[in-house]
Amino acid sequence: MVDVAAAVAPAISPDGRLVAHGVVANGGRGGRPHGSVWVTAADGSTAPRRLTDGTARDLGPKWAPDSASLFFTSDREEQGTAQLQRIRLDGSEDIAKAEALTRWRGRISDHWTLLDGRTVALLAKDEPTVEGQRREAERDDAKIWGQHLPATRLRLLDLETGAVRTVDGLGDRHVVGLAQRPDGGPLAVLSWSTPELDPGVRTAELHLVDPGSAAVHDLGPVGIEARSPAWWNHNSVWHLAHLAVTPAHFVGGLAVIDTVPPETGPAVEHRNLTVGMSVSPTELVQVEDGPHSRCSPTGWTPRCTSSTPSPCGSTSCPPPPARSPGSPRVAPGEPSPCWRAPRTSPRTSMRDPRAGHCSGSATPRPNCAGSAGASRNVSATRLPIDSSWTAC
Repeated sequence: MVDVAAAVAPAISPDGRLVAHGVVANGGRGGRPHGSVWVTAADGSTAPRRLTDGTARDLGPKWAPDSASLFFTSDREEQGTAQLQRIRLDGSEDIAKAEALTRWRGRISDHWTLLDGRTVALLAKDEPTVEGQRREAERDDAKIWGQHLPATRLRLLDLETGAVRTVDGLGDRHVVGLAQRPDGGPLAVLSWSTPELDPGVRTAELHLVDPGSAAVHDLGPVGIEARSPAWWNHNSVWHLAHLAVTPAHFVGGLAVIDTVPPETGPAVEHRNLTVGMSVSPTELVQVEDGPHSRCSPTGWTPRCTSSTPSPCGSTSCPPPPARSPGSPRVAPGEPSPCWRAPRTSPRTSMRDPRAGHCSGSATPRPNCAGSAGASRNVSATRLPIDSSWTAC
């Protein structure tokens, strides 16, 4: 067997200066998988620095709104039970001191730092009951369809008090995705009726959750395999988009489905923004304002078209404009990361800039004409206002 380490889940700090990411390896002490958290300068001016020692499963680094600290999950206290940890980036030591923020016995599976700087949204299963602990101790592990997979529920962690609130208004629904509106407003939440893929993927619903009161506004059912919620703003009106199987189909490629959430009641209209698109999006990337980006596989050799003329030739992506602070620019994609233009750019398509740069330019620029190498490409495309798409 080969012990392979892979960089995963890159996250650019809100001030645009640093990039954090995890490194996952299959081997380790006792052969159990482990991970570590790394950080480096976004402009490449410094070498990557490891913040955790890699003896536990440290994963999913995400930034605080002020870029002063990183949140991640780790099972360093109890193997197999991930808790939320925080590292404050106020020193230059190789291994930073991590602060445990939760003691939740149901395990933290994901987290999002909210824009108020005081709250972290958590996805976690319920803590085990006395009966559940007895069954585990006695190895009474019979599985019952629809019951043996506990739902992952939305919780809100108060960083000042350490209190964890469960959003009870969602009931026992299994939460699969979350995105806060970029102005600090409600959380868009996607849920299934059950963690099981069948019937879970066919029972998706969309909700809005007030991060202060935890009040829930149900927007109603959405499409099959709904995922990747993202907010975007057009003419001062907030739209909420997500991915789902193309309407009128039970299986097939994903489409971008868009709605304008009403003040009360369920969503009235869901628009398919990707009718006629020749590739299938795999992820939506939320920006601070304007249209969102979508990520889609582009084949083994990337091709690029754009509404903006390119100084690198007709087959190359246009260069990104100067970065705007506070605008994240990278999202994890499968199987390689997906990059997008900053929020001030016109509609553009880019591929992973690590694969090459535009020639004849003093500034490194993404090059969509080069060889894809040994990995399949994932492109990012900005959604234009008129709901037509450029394709990469």
